[in-house]
Amino acid sequence: MQRNMPVEFYKEKHHSFDNEPEAVTYLHDLLKPYFHILQEVQMRHLDGTRIRIDMLLLPRKGSPVAHRFGLIGVELKSGHKELRAYHKALKQAIDYRHSRVIDKRVKNYQDETPDFVFVFPGYSETQPFNSQWYRGSIRLAGMFNVGAIHEVYRWGEWALEFRVSDSPVWRSDQGIVGGINFGTARRRGAA
Repeated sequence: MQRNMPVEFYKEKHHSFDNEPEAVTYLHDLLKPYFHILQEVQMRHLDGTRIRIDMLLLPRKGSPVAHRFGLIGVELKSGHKELRAYHKALKQAIDYRHSRVIDKRVKNYQDETPDFVFVFPGYSETQPFNSQWYRGSIRLAGMFNVGAIHEVYRWGEWALEFRVSDSPVWRSDQGIVGGINFGTARRRGAA
């Protein structure tokens, strides 16, 4: 939750879908105006294993996101009833960040790695497991360019918010937020 706003002006929607296809349909409808969406995309992990990501987002030409991001991956779940399940989703998203696209439907992005991978639904701060373990895990995942998608209510309207290390990087009502180079630095070993 953003600390500088009065509670009545900011809240997060807590999602708990009956199943994953319901979550896919819900998010697909919200993202469609901003991205071309490919579902169930084949990838190959660096260890050679074939895997399938739930969604790849390609920014629509002319959108404010298009000049900044190439591929954006999304891992969908029906919800997170406990922190352990959310950690598993983050681990899966990190694996996708270490994978290359091999799906023939994504011709212009063959052998590319997603710039970011986001988990939806995000682990809401309204959950009872809001702990230092949660904060540490999302900050660690952010070092791999892995984050979460939240649906937030600010100043009278609902918007999607993509967060990395719990900081917003894109909002459906504002576009890119958080600075021009936020989260895009490649990390390789220790200097």
